[in-house]
Amino acid sequence: DNLNVGFLVIDGAKNNYLSGNEGGNNGTYDFELAGDTERFGFFTPTSVGNRAIVGSAYTVKDCGLDNVVTGGIKIDTAVEPCN
Repeated sequence: DNLNVGFLVIDGAKNNYLSGNEGGNNGTYDFELAGDTERFGFFTPTSVGNRAIVGSAYTVKDCGLDNVVTGGIKIDTAVEPCN
């Protein structure tokens, strides 16, 4: 349980593999692969080329480039835009 994101792939993370992680019941999303953002008060670049295999009950928001997400409940970024 977390009030924000359970797993946050951020700050230019590249070519990582997430599998078998448990991270449910979070405030926003269980997994987020972030794009360019200044949410922490300074610029962090987008995540690129990561792969996440996520359990069917977990929420996933993919705002990066060329990431591959298998499983999970995908967040529609047209409805909930990336920041």
